[in-house]
Amino acid sequence: MVAVTRNAVVDRRRIVMNPDPSRFAYHAARDLSLRAAERHVAKAAELARGNATAALRAAVEEIGAVASAGILVSGRPLAASLETTLASHSLVHAAEGAMYREALRAACRTLGIRVADVLRRDLAGAPRIARPDGPPWGKDQRDACAAARLALEA
Repeated sequence: MVAVTRNAVVDRRRIVMNPDPSRFAYHAARDLSLRAAERHVAKAAELARGNATAALRAAVEEIGAVASAGILVSGRPLAASLETTLASHSLVHAAEGAMYREALRAACRTLGIRVADVLRRDLAGAPRIARPDGPPWGKDQRDACAAARLALEA
């Protein structure tokens, strides 16, 4: 998570929605019956929503009001059934990403934070913000920063 104003980064942190190894819920579900896989994925999604809400609530309490959240999306919604998803390794990865994006959306709704979906291809057009001091600034954090900045404009 990266929190920004129009010209500065005010906070950055990792939000752990599901601890290892349960963060790979769809991968684990591939080894289960369909009924058990449905329960497993639902439990993982519930845990992700709860942890995302708790982490965002803590961030908001520390940094103050949050106007909006930018969530990176590919532009293609996942429309496959669970059975079809579990049969395809690439769909398993897509489903896990979708689960965590939805957990963030749900956390934002709970906290009254407006959500803007930001297409990954639009990141290049985001206004740049100077890199903050501190630990390494990885691609995921640069992308989150750009998405947050674009969400402010949406």
